[in-house]
Amino acid sequence: MPRLIVTLAAWRAGWGIEMRVFARLALATLLTGALTTAGHAQTRNVYGYDAQGRLVEAGAGSRITRYEYDPAGNRTRSASCDVAQPQRKWEAEALPHTQGAATPGGWQMTPANSGIVIYGPYATDIAPGSYVGLWRAKSSQVAPGDGTQSLYIDVWDATAGVTLAARSIPRSAWTAADEYQVLSLAFQVPASAAGHMIELRTSYASWATVTQDWVAISSPTTNANYGGEVGACASAWEGRNLPHAGGAAVGDSWSSSGAANHIVFGPYSTAVPAGRRTAFWQVMIDGSTTGSQDLAELDVFDSTTGAQIARRTIAPSSFSGPGAWHWFSLDYNQVAGHSIEFRIRTLTSGQLIVNRVGAF
Repeated sequence: MPRLIVTLAAWRAGWGIEMRVFARLALATLLTGALTTAGHAQTRNVYGYDAQGRLVEAGAGSRITRYEYDPAGNRTRSASCDVAQPQRKWEAEALPHTQGAATPGGWQMTPANSGIVIYGPYATDIAPGSYVGLWRAKSSQVAPGDGTQSLYIDVWDATAGVTLAARSIPRSAWTAADEYQVLSLAFQVPASAAGHMIELRTSYASWATVTQDWVAISSPTTNANYGGEVGACASAWEGRNLPHAGGAAVGDSWSSSGAANHIVFGPYSTAVPAGRRTAFWQVMIDGSTTGSQDLAELDVFDSTTGAQIARRTIAPSSFSGPGAWHWFSLDYNQVAGHSIEFRIRTLTSGQLIVNRVGAF
């Protein structure tokens, strides 16, 4: 079939838009776009594609629209938002690998693999400061209560040959089979490491099949919501503004009281869009990170029907250390118009601090 070239031009209220779409075999790829305003400089659109050539991101300036697809290649979700800070995210299949294979949704590790699987990106423009590394991945199996290592993630200064931060991911960390989760690791780039090559590496321990979607770097202080940090648009609520069953305010966050109860519940929102969503909690532990007893239960509760629709627990080993924010997530199905809660309930006397909860 010959290639079809279509040129579109529109002029409204002094705005000029020209876009070229190249189509072949009914598959269209948006190649270039330019947006101009009378008397203003031109803003160049940016487009991102996955390994299958599908459009996953489009935007101009800080306004970004992102698209998601199911395993069959059907577009399932789109979201638009303003991202105030440059997003630092790298698709797993685009990074260097030692083993494994590309698969729809990322890079797959199987029991035939072991050791370091994904490394890079050797970024040299990460300024000294505090950051959170994020790994989006899923496991084909779950093993509640099993502390055996399934993954090992670390931030590596390849210039100096030193580890900036590391975390072991136990088998018990996976809350549902074949459901993506976001794993987090706080780290610090010292002033002496300015301009150094930084890697976010994934090592695999030969257990279930694990698929990694992407890695990302975000600032724990500059971005206002989890969605802006990991590539989606989010609804978020600060810990101190939610209902509580005990505890006390710590800035915009809320701290547990040392008793077993709900640190936060609510927000009883009916505005979360229907469909497959990811709930998130940003939590800090203020104490020991040793021991295997569960510290808290996170759950998504549909207060319209009175049903708990997703649940997971977190243990001391879920944190890389005290005093650092960590992200925890749960995928769930949101029913249109239902009142939803993102709750966290302490199970021991350990002290936890909740900064924000929400969904994207």
